Amino acid sequence: MGSTLKRKLLYVIPLILLIVAIGAVAMHCVMERAEEKSSLRSRAPEPLGVRCIRTIRAPIHALVFGEGKARAVRREFLTFEHPDKVTY
Repeated sequence: MGSTLKRKLLYVIPLILLIVAIGAVAMHCVMERAEEKSSLRSRAPEPLGVRCIRTIRAPIHALVFGEGKARAVRREFLTFEHPDKVTY
């Protein structure tokens, strides 16, 4: 009877250690991800610089193209109870 108990312990103890190790690695990954998210939230976005120049009426000398998106600082999303066209 003592040898069967030793056999069971040979399987159970490594299994328990494996489960504890996997749990520790999972907790470590979760904690790292939480720290990354908190550091992303705490950083305030840096304002973008805008350069303005005075314009005059004159013939066009060159065309300048640029790509990008301009978005409002504050946006509102509207939801309606009945689908229809907004006229005013």
